[in-house]
Amino acid sequence: KKQIIIYYFSIDPDTYVYWDDTDAFGGPIELMLEEKIIGEYFSSIDFYGDDILTIDLNLEKNNEQIDMITNINPRNV
Repeated sequence: KKQIIIYYFSIDPDTYVYWDDTDAFGGPIELMLEEKIIGEYFSSIDFYGDDILTIDLNLEKNNEQIDMITNINPRNV
C-alpha cells in the first residue's frame, strides 16, 4: 500500500510541516492525499543472501506471470 500524507498547522494550511513538528497548539493536522495498492498481484517474494541480497519476485494476473530476480548491496546492515 502506498500513501501520500501531508501535515500542516491550521493557521497556515498551505505550508507543509514534518509529522512530528509542534506549534503553540500541539501537533500538525494530517491529510491523506492518495492511497493505493501497489503490490496486489504478488504470488511470491523471497529474500536471501548475506553480502549481496537477492530478491526473487513472482507476479500473476489474469493467467499472465512475470518472474523477476534482482541483486542489491545492502548498506548499514
